[in-house]
Amino acid sequence: MTRPSGGQTLWVVAEDGGSRSGSDGRTAAAPALDLGALAAVSETLFFPLYARAVESRHPRTVLPDPEAERLTRALDPHFVASPKLLHRKLAARKLPAKLPLSLAMRTRYFDRVTRAFLEAHPGGSVVTLGCGLCTRRARLDNGRALWVDLDLPAVMALRRNLIAENPRVTSIDRSVLDLAWLDALPAAPGAARLFLAEGLFMYLPADGVQSLVQALAGRFPGSELVAEVFARSWVPRMDFRWLRWKFQKQLFLDPSVRFISGIAEGRELEGWAPGVRLLEEWTYFDDDEPRLGLMRLFGRIQSYRRLQWAVRLALGPADR
Repeated sequence: MTRPSGGQTLWVVAEDGGSRSGSDGRTAAAPALDLGALAAVSETLFFPLYARAVESRHPRTVLPDPEAERLTRALDPHFVASPKLLHRKLAARKLPAKLPLSLAMRTRYFDRVTRAFLEAHPGGSVVTLGCGLCTRRARLDNGRALWVDLDLPAVMALRRNLIAENPRVTSIDRSVLDLAWLDALPAAPGAARLFLAEGLFMYLPADGVQSLVQALAGRFPGSELVAEVFARSWVPRMDFRWLRWKFQKQLFLDPSVRFISGIAEGRELEGWAPGVRLLEEWTYFDDDEPRLGLMRLFGRIQSYRRLQWAVRLALGPADR
């Protein structure tokens, strides 16, 4: 529980979806959320959250996520009366048909890698870049791991108002491009680190992404990075009419929100810094999920298979 000067209490929604009590013992509702402080691109954080909540309730779900369901229930009262069409559509669960499944499949892959990491390094650190309202800790925490959540200040303020603090969680209020955040990471001599960038890099400038990878490889050799990436050849096509329609009319996003960078192939990142090695790549079609239906046919076309995918990198040798 955080207390600002003057002794006022910042109310945080409890893990069970109820409210917390103040110092006088009375129960209070969650505070009004400052949704207006979010940058346009930060609004994209609500898509994976609501997608996971919707998918969690599917009878053949690929990703049970009770915490996402709880968070969306907490947000719904603020969204139903919001002046933003995006918020009202999310509160009504009006998402593109395959979006909940596809985003949950992506998260399932990141969970799979994280689970394997924690099995190998039970006391390791999991650093989520552009964390938004990620609920991975609720699904995978082993009681020993350290978790680091990093995002813009307005996003982190929202996160603190919705998710109770934990002594093993470090919250950093910075842009991922402001590399000063590296100095704010908790000291963990000899501990393994896993950096996760889910749904982030495509919104960042190419030189910023490269500088970030170089900094991680230089500062934390022996760590791993798992990142979702976008095909560079498609970046200029973001101005195509149907893609503008998808972002603005189907996803109800601000016209300024678009993918601005990408890569040609996973191996490209190996040339960004000494010791960086591509360990594996994952596409939405690798799991051969039956619920994708006819969308699975696109997996036979390489340009679509590698349109948006994930790469897992080793960031240099640990004994360097």
